[in-house]
Amino acid sequence: MKGAILHTVVTIGRRADWEMEDVPFKPRKSSPGYEAYFPKYKLLERMEGTLPNGAGFTASIKAFRSEHLIIEARTDFDDAGCEGPLSVKDALNDEAIKIAKEYSEFRLSEEYTVYLVSGSG
Repeated sequence: MKGAILHTVVTIGRRADWEMEDVPFKPRKSSPGYEAYFPKYKLLERMEGTLPNGAGFTASIKAFRSEHLIIEARTDFDDAGCEGPLSVKDALNDEAIKIAKEYSEFRLSEEYTVYLVSGSG
């Protein structure tokens, strides 16, 4: 099975000094002006790292409505079964939580995972 995993952790941040410009929403296809209703966020940092299995990952750290922190971690996978992607997701979660703890007290969080499968064999 081949594909990518996008794992997101959302928590409450402790910093109120996130004075960065909002990242504008850019629709990929023509739409009737819905972008005015999409939430705005501030990109705090982008980073790259390596998971314990040696796979590389990228992470985006975003502030939403100034107090919410969003960590989006993404990596590719290429495994013959379902166990591989699940262990990669767990490793991504560990990295996202580690990053979140640098920006917040991390008492309460929500997690979301999207599996993008491009080939199942």
